[in-house]
Amino acid sequence: MAIIGKIADILNQNILSERVEKGLKYLQEANLDEVFTQIENGEPNVVEIDGRNLFAVFSTYETKFNTPPVFEGHRKYIDIQFIIKGEESILVTSGKVSDLNEYSSENDCQLCKSQDYSTFLIQSGTAAILYPEDWHAPGQQSSNPETNYKIVVKVAV
Repeated sequence: MAIIGKIADILNQNILSERVEKGLKYLQEANLDEVFTQIENGEPNVVEIDGRNLFAVFSTYETKFNTPPVFEGHRKYIDIQFIIKGEESILVTSGKVSDLNEYSSENDCQLCKSQDYSTFLIQSGTAAILYPEDWHAPGQQSSNPETNYKIVVKVAV
């Protein structure tokens, strides 16, 4: 079940695992702007928080208009997607999926399509926690194309 909102509001619910809480607290406390200055030519920057159990991927990109959307799913990690600057729609489905690609254990990713999904607007300062059952298509254009600054914290299941 996806959880979407401001970090402080999510943490106040006391419903999260210790690792997910640690990932959210990292987003609250780290100097995120400083890490973004280290990104060159749109190449992601990976910061380890607790080895491969908890790490953050910093990236910048242009939102996309994608019809039909391609959804991704993970088995080993929960995603905490957090927008620093910009906005996007994240499409989420836990329902019927089709055209499944082969799972890549190296990238912990499997792609599929779905016609049945919900759309969530994620703006600066908003986090989306996406569990393995939450197939998602992030980075979708919400209104106009945007350059987003985003952190995805990967939390080992």
